[in-house]
Amino acid sequence: MSPVDQSFSRDRARPIPAVAWLSFASASLAWMFDAMDLTIFLLVLFPSVAELIGSSDPVQVAASGGLVLACKLLAWGLGGIAFGIVADRVGRARTMVITVVIYSLFTGLSGLAQDFGQLVLFQSLAGVGIGGEWAAGAALVAETWPERSRPQALVAMHMAFAGGFFLAGLLNVWIGPVGWRWVFVAGAAPALPALAIRWFVPEPARWLALRRQRRSLPAAHPLRAM
Repeated sequence: MSPVDQSFSRDRARPIPAVAWLSFASASLAWMFDAMDLTIFLLVLFPSVAELIGSSDPVQVAASGGLVLACKLLAWGLGGIAFGIVADRVGRARTMVITVVIYSLFTGLSGLAQDFGQLVLFQSLAGVGIGGEWAAGAALVAETWPERSRPQALVAMHMAFAGGFFLAGLLNVWIGPVGWRWVFVAGAAPALPALAIRWFVPEPARWLALRRQRRSLPAAHPLRAM
């Protein structure tokens, strides 16, 4: 057996570190709640938009709802870019918590919207958090899992997204009859597990090593500010 094959065999025999499982569990939960808050608006689009624009005309509701979705998806992309940079500077786990709190908070505030403009604003800001969580959660798992099983871990984490669709459907079935505002309010629930994520999940060793390396550079070095 060649040295490369021996090294590969030894690597496969090592157990998955506990920190990798913690990172995977936290990122999977964040992705699941991400999908839940992304889907909630689709389920309550008609009653919420119809009430806030003062019309139940399907054409007007569809056009207004499409505007909300367009703004939310644009903010989603911008959030992914912005928080991808933030995650490099302040940490993967910390950024993931921040983004979960953002999309939870503004999903909940959507239930308090008093006019259509407020709904657009709150849903757009929720989109910023949703997009930002994608970048931070994926980076957290990628940097904590061993290379041999990293692809499987990332695929499994992405599968948690489907669980969010299911949770959103359950919320709408259970709470929807009470009113669309309460469905949005229930979407704020992920903010609570986010605090546990910050408490139990450490930053990846790879990111910590890179931060120490940057801090050791001269103050005027261009990489110091990255």
